[in-house]
Amino acid sequence: MATEFVSFPLREGQTPHDPASRTATIIKETFDTIAQQPGFQRLYWGTETENPNILRIAIDWDSVDHHINFTKTEKYKLFIENFGQIVDISKGVLYHAHLSPHPPTRAISQPTTPATETLVAFFPSSYSKADQDKFEEDFKNILSALETHGADISTSTASGWVVEELPIPNSESNETGKAFVALIGWISVQAHLDFRNTQAFKDNIHWLRGAKDLKGVKMVHIASTLVE
Repeated sequence: MATEFVSFPLREGQTPHDPASRTATIIKETFDTIAQQPGFQRLYWGTETENPNILRIAIDWDSVDHHINFTKTEKYKLFIENFGQIVDISKGVLYHAHLSPHPPTRAISQPTTPATETLVAFFPSSYSKADQDKFEEDFKNILSALETHGADISTSTASGWVVEELPIPNSESNETGKAFVALIGWISVQAHLDFRNTQAFKDNIHWLRGAKDLKGVKMVHIASTLVE
């Protein structure tokens, strides 16, 4: 099983959260098409809190191959043409990850989770399986601290390694590398920001910031809607 993550900038004037808009109609048509594909399980969509002009979609598939097979169909070309009316396809970012637990529904969709922190940590291409396992084990200390000290403000988590190599942020040589994605559910964005000021956060954030060969971290918040 795998989760596809994709983000696109919306074209000017689009209103995805207005159910009466043409934007919403095209989004529904897009999701209806995806839901008809073999291997589709469910999807989650929303816009970034920090930049509402970025549309983000996460799709649970039976496997990465099920998604890849869809992209090779004639229907996919028409699907992209239609969806491209509201987003800039050329500036899209897409990757897959194997998350634990799967599905990540509780961490990523309302009403269970009003705000999801989507965190991506970047590492060199040479990052070994042993290095990956060590980081993943260390990262659990952050999640454990959250469960212990933030149970009243957090909802659920899911995390795992990205299948593809991704561009490393601010790399002068267009370097790509390994990436680890974590979904952390909060009752609000403010709850997350407040937790960052706690002693529990300060005592455990070194498991991320001090990770071996860490190349960078990107983080955004999203309020996602579940589509099944």
